[in-house]
Amino acid sequence: MTVAEAARQLLNIVDKDALEHNTVLNDLSMCVGLACVGNETQCIVMKMSHDMASTDLGGPLHSLVITAKELHPLEIEYLQHYATLDSYNY
Repeated sequence: MTVAEAARQLLNIVDKDALEHNTVLNDLSMCVGLACVGNETQCIVMKMSHDMASTDLGGPLHSLVITAKELHPLEIEYLQHYATLDSYNY
């Protein structure tokens, strides 16, 4: 499963559940998508979940991380260092 597929499925579940509950995840939640970590073609992007749902990171293996509402400064520094240029500017 790609990060785009995972994000779409999670947002679909949240849309159905949002009418009954106040959910933590929504289409503006920050996510980190990773693909081929450790490989020459590794890709790390940070985007809002609605943008991640249409992001192509290439071949497997993929991981999707849904971040907390506030990140620690070291987490932000790491993501700014390793994320690709088309990532969200935190």
